[in-house]
Amino acid sequence: MALRIHLPRTENQSGKTRARSPFKTRLLQIFLLSIAAIIVVGSLVFGFYYIKYADVVDQRLKNPIFASTAQIYAAPREVRVGQKMTAALIGDQLRQAGYSEGTAAASQLGTYTLRGGNITIHPGPQSYHSSDGATINTGAGLVVSISGDQNQPLAAYELEPSLITGLSENKERSKRRLVKYDEMPPNLVKAVIAIEDRRFFDHGGVDYIRIAGALRNDLASHRRAQGGSTLTMQLARGLFLTQEKRIKRKLVEIMITFQLEHRYTKKEIFELYANQ
Repeated sequence: MALRIHLPRTENQSGKTRARSPFKTRLLQIFLLSIAAIIVVGSLVFGFYYIKYADVVDQRLKNPIFASTAQIYAAPREVRVGQKMTAALIGDQLRQAGYSEGTAAASQLGTYTLRGGNITIHPGPQSYHSSDGATINTGAGLVVSISGDQNQPLAAYELEPSLITGLSENKERSKRRLVKYDEMPPNLVKAVIAIEDRRFFDHGGVDYIRIAGALRNDLASHRRAQGGSTLTMQLARGLFLTQEKRIKRKLVEIMITFQLEHRYTKKEIFELYANQ
């Protein structure tokens, strides 16, 4: 036998069934639509500025970040017919100057090909002194002959000079030597991260926890005393922006931070930060 159960209706104190007010329903709909509109507009604005500053970063990274304005070279060594010299020794000097042997990993300075007592030199687009190559033939420890690209005989040929040092572009004209991440002492890396950005290897460029903490402390002290910038944000500010403290500049800094995090690994970002 089937049983039919009637559940009692929930009634308020006046005995009437509770129903959601049309006004409240409409208000909830407006609220949800407003949230959706904010999300859509925010996404469009974020996408616009993300693409805009992607182009800014691309233009900046086309040139070397740490360019030298002055370079000091040694006097180029001249090779002459009859000189006491071997092809292997010429190859060593070219390699020290920045040339590469063969074309597998061609240097922008130039390449050379060594075959027994003969060496063929091909200056690259960044060669210091000449774009003309040469073939130098040696035998019994002496330079037997030198010929140019068109097989014309030459009495002498200048090798690529070695770079002695470079002066950086700052006002003090100091010397700069760029270092790789793996060349840095591990304790230096740990110290910088401990002081500047403890979650550097964990966040995606922006440390939202740190920013929230800095904002809370600033509100409590009624002044801008705390900084929430990560290493990547500091790098973005140093390479692309000024040190002014404005909300717009901070937002641009975050956009550029996302671009740097997208293009580089954490080690590469730290390397750029340390060299800067």
